Amino acid sequence: MAPHYDFPTNIACSVAGRRRFTFFPPEQLENLYVGPIDFSPAGQPISLVDILNPDYAKFPKYKNAEDAALFADLEIGDAVLVPSMWWHHVEAKDNLNVLVNYWWRTTPNYMGSPLNVLQHAILGLRDLPMIRERFGVTYLIIMSSIREMRIYPIFLKMLVVH
Repeated sequence: MAPHYDFPTNIACSVAGRRRFTFFPPEQLENLYVGPIDFSPAGQPISLVDILNPDYAKFPKYKNAEDAALFADLEIGDAVLVPSMWWHHVEAKDNLNVLVNYWWRTTPNYMGSPLNVLQHAILGLRDLPMIRERFGVTYLIIMSSIREMRIYPIFLKMLVVH
């Protein structure tokens, strides 16, 4: 599976086979080239970098994440704590692997996940026009969906109230 994070803290226990965990601290997020936030195979954002064969020309900042990475090699019977919001990649080292996870949250259930908050904010703002100025031209930016954005140059004087 691609590098991802889990909101709840979890303990991963190796029941059969060997696994290698690669951990990235949360502050490495900008170096992991996170994919689309509105769709991924795992249901949450994932890194677009293939960490077993990274393309440094396409993802040059990944080298910084690699330098900050921590590793844990699990044998049968070993367990590792996966802290909340730490990005991690799990590599199977044998043909047969069984991993048992136990997740728990330290926040109340009513709070939801940070990803849900971000997605709701995007949905709440997506139909509002945004104004940007670049190189002396003012643009009206309208997002009709998370994936689609249209940019229209507009020629209006903007009144800014401070």
